[in-house]
Amino acid sequence: MESDAVKQLLESVAQGITTPAEAELQLKKEPFTDLGFAKIDHHRSLRQGAAEVVYGEGKTLEQLHAICQELAGDASCVLITRLDAKKAADLQSVFDLDYRKDCQIGIIGKIPEATGNGVIAVAAAGTSDLAVAEEAALTAEVLGNRVLRLYDVGVAGLHRLLAHLDELMTAQVVVAVAGMEGALPSVIAGLVSCPVIAVPTSVGYGASFGGLSALLAMLNSCASGVSVVNIDNGFGAGFQAHQINHLSLGGSAADASDSVDATAGKDNAASQKESSEFVASDPTIAFAAVPAPRTIVLNLSKSATRQSLLDQLEALLDDETRNRRAMILREARVPAKHHNDIAEINDTIDAMVAPERLKDHLRDVYAVLAAAEAQVHGVSVDETHFHEVGNGLSLLNALTIAASFFVLEPSCVLATPVQTGRGTIECSHGTMDVPAPATAAILDTGVPVVPEEELLEGELCTPTSAAIIKHFVQKFITLEEADALEPTEDLGALVSDQLEEEDDADRTSKFPAVDCDSLQGSDQASQAIKDPAGFAASKTAPFPAAGAAADATVALVPEDMLRLRDMLKAMNEHAAASADEATAKETSPKKKADE
Repeated sequence: MESDAVKQLLESVAQGITTPAEAELQLKKEPFTDLGFAKIDHHRSLRQGAAEVVYGEGKTLEQLHAICQELAGDASCVLITRLDAKKAADLQSVFDLDYRKDCQIGIIGKIPEATGNGVIAVAAAGTSDLAVAEEAALTAEVLGNRVLRLYDVGVAGLHRLLAHLDELMTAQVVVAVAGMEGALPSVIAGLVSCPVIAVPTSVGYGASFGGLSALLAMLNSCASGVSVVNIDNGFGAGFQAHQINHLSLGGSAADASDSVDATAGKDNAASQKESSEFVASDPTIAFAAVPAPRTIVLNLSKSATRQSLLDQLEALLDDETRNRRAMILREARVPAKHHNDIAEINDTIDAMVAPERLKDHLRDVYAVLAAAEAQVHGVSVDETHFHEVGNGLSLLNALTIAASFFVLEPSCVLATPVQTGRGTIECSHGTMDVPAPATAAILDTGVPVVPEEELLEGELCTPTSAAIIKHFVQKFITLEEADALEPTEDLGALVSDQLEEEDDADRTSKFPAVDCDSLQGSDQASQAIKDPAGFAASKTAPFPAAGAAADATVALVPEDMLRLRDMLKAMNEHAAASADEATAKETSPKKKADE
């Protein structure tokens, strides 16, 4: 039984649809079914975050049929490894089986949508290693991960590997598959900061001993961060990569896959995707093209979830800005723990290894959240208790969006009215109308929403996404205005009523940091949302001015690069001084002659 099925059963009991006795009977049928020749583990998904996988080699067709029949009853996708073509053809007459002959893998059901925290890169040294590499790649995909395939990038032509260096350095984990001398994992591990899973293959000539040479070479790698699986064990590597990709925040893979923003409701698939994915999928909401340099227009008319924001920002990133953001997220080290209040959130933000201006953005977003929660519950900000918005996964999600804005360095952020959605949601406080009270409190401070007749079903704006929009968006425009913007249009007129026309270096934000210690009740909390300026003596520009962009970039460069920059600067200064000295010597005789 998968975790979602257990949740649905418990919810069914809570709603009175299923009696406790009926639920008990269903659970009694678990945790395994004894087929005589096999005991099918129905609780594998609950314990490990993935259903039981079938090893096809050595099993009869009848055994495979019975096992797959049992697993298909409670798993949305069944994976069969080492399945020969004859058995696959027989199973296809009974099941909707997708057979991949090149790696002998069979898949019953639909491959799930990716929910991992990053990308798994599968690198194969040579074409002869592809069967094992594909076994690893498909295993990871069936378990719910985004996979990047980099094939024929062995050390015999190192330039082929280095052409993909950016992709390798931004991966969450790398699976390196190689036969022969097995050098590829060591080379990759010396270039990346993520874990590298080495897979020796049986490819090679006599002295390779069927992959033993590659296995021993990988076990003796001098590069740090290399783990090794058995010879030709692509499945083992793919599964381990899946666990790493779902463990970047701590906890179990099952916990990570279940960590969603409950303010979005347990039944809202879009909101679940929003808080469990941090590498954006293909955008489903069209966004307006950037109408002028460093100006961002967000289309929030169909969805204002964090995933929608992230998708639109992702489309604006190039390789350089994407790599800068990846470096920020890796160095920040957001803990998986739950944060109970604004003080704990700020302690975590203070401890982050990140540019201070970015940390200010995050503090301001959570200050708006805390003030809204205080207003809703009628307490002071420091008494506000965070529920779903306080988990580590939500914090990392908010940091990802803030970091996207930070590396893009926009001078202006425009947005269309917000799609809030409609209906009801289930959260820690029970059943509530959409938008949730905290969301409504933030939106009521001057954030326009779409007309009632254009509202869509579901919760399409959460408290966290509302706070992000409140902080970063400087001007709201209609969808028609967004579509009509031309790349050469002067945007000054569009924002003149909200932003003063002044130098970037002196321009101030309408979203200053809120001093939470000065908020003592719901009235002040309400004022903090509506008039943050009343609670801050000074304002901080939300984005670096044009002249400050270089400093913002420097803050993201590794320490050794900073030293190199300083060395080059010193060399240039020395060269300039030497040139001046030489010029002075040349002009000195002439000067004396004139005298």
